[in-house]
Amino acid sequence: VREGYLSGVTVGECGDPLYENTLDYGEGVFIAGVEEGSPAEKAGLHLGDIIVGGENYPIQNMNRFHGVMANWPQGDTILIHVRRWEKKEWKEHSIRVLLGVPN
Repeated sequence: VREGYLSGVTVGECGDPLYENTLDYGEGVFIAGVEEGSPAEKAGLHLGDIIVGGENYPIQNMNRFHGVMANWPQGDTILIHVRRWEKKEWKEHSIRVLLGVPN
């Protein structure tokens, strides 16, 4: 069994001074890129979303993000919890996403 990963996204550490509007360090990881046609895009993840949880596990930073994704095998579908900037405020969303499967 291979560890799962969120395929089709580039993530960054919240609070990185290179990016605006990513909250503070320790408040999740933000999506810095979404690959066209990827499982992440098909699930509805957007550029700028902040991933704050996977299933019932909180995600505070990049290390925790990778650890949480690895709790499930590749090919499983899990619930990702995100914050999205909409209409001048952060809104919570839960999105089901397929974990990476090698080509």
